[in-house]
Amino acid sequence: MRRITVIFAVVALFTTVSFAQNSGHLLINNDNLTANSADIDTVSSTGALKLLKTVSTGGTGLGGGYFAAPRNAIAQNFKCFWVADAGSSDIASFEIPSLKKTGNFTNAALNGGALGVGLTEAGTYLVTAWSGSSNLAVLKINSDCTLTLVGSPLSQPDQIADVTATANGKEVVVSYPNIGGAQAFSVSSSGALTAIGPELVFGNVISTCSTFGCFPTAEDVTTDGTFWVWGNASLSGPSTLSAKLGTSGFTGA
Repeated sequence: MRRITVIFAVVALFTTVSFAQNSGHLLINNDNLTANSADIDTVSSTGALKLLKTVSTGGTGLGGGYFAAPRNAIAQNFKCFWVADAGSSDIASFEIPSLKKTGNFTNAALNGGALGVGLTEAGTYLVTAWSGSSNLAVLKINSDCTLTLVGSPLSQPDQIADVTATANGKEVVVSYPNIGGAQAFSVSSSGALTAIGPELVFGNVISTCSTFGCFPTAEDVTTDGTFWVWGNASLSGPSTLSAKLGTSGFTGA
């Protein structure tokens, strides 16, 4: 948590923005401390933004939260979107195109109040990272966009919020910003998560990380799921980290 506090001191706090590929819309989690909401903006061919609608999530935010957490998700088929309420530790589900809220998922074992709740779609599942309780939870996406917990939450060694799935939904990676690592998991057809190789500890494989520390704060992946990149929130200077994911885990960091 000390490392995250330092990051807060040097990086402005942003709301989370999700871009709906090829649909010309932006989804913005306003992360309000009371009565949280999300804005849907249209994007013109010239890049101009226009507010389409503001929808209420029915929960509360953190009023900022961890700047790198993906606190929204939009279904690849554009039938659903989800907005995390980190303050009330729930996830609001919405249908597209009606923008109707269909429910709020919550579970007593899951808490996002530390740094927020990260969301990523993995096929028919939403994989979620809960910073307050430090665990991953796989949620089944129902036909009305509501969410149902699959199995038991998976304990993690850090206050996690960054979580990203590959385009095919078969792998998911979570980063550990305080301890300088990342772990890849496979996602089975039943929603079970299985570790792919050992945790990637950047300090063990990159000499400058062992000297100055490396703190992966956000991540992205190529379309084929092979090459991963993270932002490095190191006080020695901003940089990026990268590695290749194979069947035995990460290599070539």
